[in-house]
Amino acid sequence: MYHVLEGIPFDIPGGVHFEGSSGYSGVFFEGSPVNSCEIFVKLESGKIDLPDYFELFCTPVVSADFVELLSAICHGSFQSIPAEVRFENLRVQGYHVLNVLRKVEVLNMENTRGNVFKNKIVRMKQMKISEQVLQMNFPMFRVSEFPTVIIINEEVVKRIESSGFTGCVMMAADGWGDSHRF
Repeated sequence: MYHVLEGIPFDIPGGVHFEGSSGYSGVFFEGSPVNSCEIFVKLESGKIDLPDYFELFCTPVVSADFVELLSAICHGSFQSIPAEVRFENLRVQGYHVLNVLRKVEVLNMENTRGNVFKNKIVRMKQMKISEQVLQMNFPMFRVSEFPTVIIINEEVVKRIESSGFTGCVMMAADGWGDSHRF
């Protein structure tokens, strides 16, 4: 069984910044490695205690411990890019931008419900995973047809839950919709 991995709603404005970027991190939806460069996470607030997992524009920012766990069970599925977290008055080390490298066509389009614009899904009302993909056992990937979604397998779910990481939510992929994001 596959699950969607996402962050608990994070109400602090901010963005992931790197050479030439504006804070929108769509480059991380491509499924390709990002060249090494200075990356930082800017949060528009005073210092708060950060969870192990949070998202800015659907791009995960994770603790070093979270990266360590994924490295043990998702080898080759992601790129971890060290990123300084910059608050208005303080800088924090020990976080990484998580770039998921595998994109897989997974949707059963006949039974998936969503809004389409120019042949692309722009809103997901109810996701249906194809039976063929359910037989595979990829540990982590992005949904090719809707790349803001990260999918993980049951083993990854169990390891995250048993580790007690904060900030992440894991929901069954079949039937998932994005209405809670708005």
